[in-house]
Amino acid sequence: MAFNFVGGSYTSLTPRLDAQSTINLYLETDATGQGKNTAALIGTPGISNFLALPTSPIRGMLATDAQRLFVVAGSYYYEVHQNGSYTPRGNVGADVLNSPVQMWVDVNDHVFIVSNGLLWIDGAITGSPGNYIIQAEFQNGTGTVVTNGTAVTWVSGDTFDSSNAIAGNTMVINGVTYTVASVTDPNDLVLTSSAGVQGTTYTGSVSVNGTAVTWISGAAFQLAWSGPITIGGVSYTISSVNSATSITLTTAAPTTAGAAYTFLVGVAYGAFYPVTASCGAFLDGYSIVAVPGSKQFNISSVIDGTSWNPIDYAIKEGHADGIVALLADHEELWIFGNQTIEVWNDTGAANFPLQRNSSGFIPQGCIAANSPVSFAQTVAWLGGDARGATCAWMASGFTPAQVSTPAVEAAWNSYATTSDAVSYTYIDEGHYFWVICFPTGNATWAYDFNEKTWHQRAWWNGTALQMQRQIFHGYLWGMHIVGDYGSGWLYQQSSSNYTDAGVAITRQRAAAYIGDGINRVYFGDFALDTEQNIANPAGTGLILDYSDDGGQAFINPRSANADTTTGDAGRVVWRRNGKSRGRVFRVTYSGGGKVAWINAKVEATQGSN
Repeated sequence: MAFNFVGGSYTSLTPRLDAQSTINLYLETDATGQGKNTAALIGTPGISNFLALPTSPIRGMLATDAQRLFVVAGSYYYEVHQNGSYTPRGNVGADVLNSPVQMWVDVNDHVFIVSNGLLWIDGAITGSPGNYIIQAEFQNGTGTVVTNGTAVTWVSGDTFDSSNAIAGNTMVINGVTYTVASVTDPNDLVLTSSAGVQGTTYTGSVSVNGTAVTWISGAAFQLAWSGPITIGGVSYTISSVNSATSITLTTAAPTTAGAAYTFLVGVAYGAFYPVTASCGAFLDGYSIVAVPGSKQFNISSVIDGTSWNPIDYAIKEGHADGIVALLADHEELWIFGNQTIEVWNDTGAANFPLQRNSSGFIPQGCIAANSPVSFAQTVAWLGGDARGATCAWMASGFTPAQVSTPAVEAAWNSYATTSDAVSYTYIDEGHYFWVICFPTGNATWAYDFNEKTWHQRAWWNGTALQMQRQIFHGYLWGMHIVGDYGSGWLYQQSSSNYTDAGVAITRQRAAAYIGDGINRVYFGDFALDTEQNIANPAGTGLILDYSDDGGQAFINPRSANADTTTGDAGRVVWRRNGKSRGRVFRVTYSGGGKVAWINAKVEATQGSN
């Protein structure tokens, strides 16, 4: 009897109902409807070594439209070249957890990297090789100051901001960067290192009559002076300098025949503090980042991602949850919270260009910050909120459609956490895949948009199957380049690679049940219609085993006897398969070469009890 051998992974909440699994195989439907079967199982692509970077692990990849590949490995950032070489481009800071980074490129070909809570910018990717990494900073005031060692005194422009100019933040004085130790008041602060004596202090005595000030002694007035002047210990503002001996104030001062004056001529200063970020995106000329642990997101200046003003921000406002992830898709900014999602558009409003789309509110949260992706002309993500645990969603307009099955969700929710999931998408062999890696669960799952089915992917570590090596992806130079979550290796992923960098790929299909669980079934020959060379496999070859207890334990593993052991096609047969009231047959293959399983048939005789 023919039975439902070909299919996706579906182990139900009670495996005695359904215990199907598909590992390192995906469905390929026969579109004509006239083939030997409605669908076949095709081997997933393998990987071959492309380049080992000197630091590890791979934490993020960005393939640009300009056919350039940028990779973060450990704390370092590289450009990787088509010939397998690389150029170090800078340090983006160490992360003890080796958390994934987020990367994007703007219209000026600047690469942006969110790493370890900060935003980094490669501001010259078209220039000569070198260290081009800078840290994005908010400008927190400009003006002029005078310095005396570590003491800095305000002269003109913005006074000092004691709420932001704190220890560790930077100040550029006369072109040199210093670190602020403390702020005494809006006019005085202290640096961690000496800036020497900069700026000039002019002193003398004057007579005052209302707004008219006349020089008596000391430094004479200069025509270029403007701004504040101190007379008799009180600050006034110069309206005009009439001559070397006469100035006019903007407000009247008490009449005096002789008072001390002080005028400071400062050097330029700019105060800065880091742009903090938990995630980011690029939309309509703006780089956009979310402030860690908050509902706030900031935008850069338009067409200038190196310029950030702290007042250019907005708040996720539709619900009280904070921001988990940002994604730009189809000229829209998707703001993912842990309970809800908001969609914002660029309206060009003068006060703030991005505005919330009132129709784009989705009462479904995101459980994993690195799961949202652009997929099949829409947006997909892993959801989970106060109503339930992890599931996979795809947007239909602004309506979420659940694409994970109860069986798949049961597997995911058995992991200690799913919040560390990382996903990517790619197109290959006419199929559009969404691949989700679960580091804590040590598992990889893939959704095939074409077939609307799930399958698992895995790497054989020598003793067991575990999460596949590749966790990041980029397509350029006609190649799928993928990054290793545990090392500095980059690989080329291809359907013509039949091993995982030399390690035999284990492919496995546990098929649908045969039998009703009540009456015995007697099994003769089990035949597999396969396109592969099993004569001298690089691994263990084809093995059949089975489960009679609902897929909980598989027993009696046996190697194949093939009617044909040469060429690329074969009918593989296992004889005398015993009896059971309900049987799950499982085929496993570990070896090289192309794998395509077309169908299977088993001789089965129904018993009476």
